[in-house]
Amino acid sequence: MYATLQISDCVMDSRDIGERIKQIRKQRGITQQELAEKIDVSFQQVQKYESGQTNMTVNRLIRLADALEITPEL
Repeated sequence: MYATLQISDCVMDSRDIGERIKQIRKQRGITQQELAEKIDVSFQQVQKYESGQTNMTVNRLIRLADALEITPEL
């Protein structure tokens, strides 16, 4: 069963989304390097997503959600 990354209840900026991604990644016991390999980016890029330094495309968000076994809800 997939968890949900819900962003519809409030306006979330990239830092909020990144923090939620980091939280779920850690709950799943996945390293930044492992997540990076699953979504075909560098671990530095994962760091930027998690810190909110970089926005991600919808396609990247979908790949990331699949890798973390979550569903993004808009």
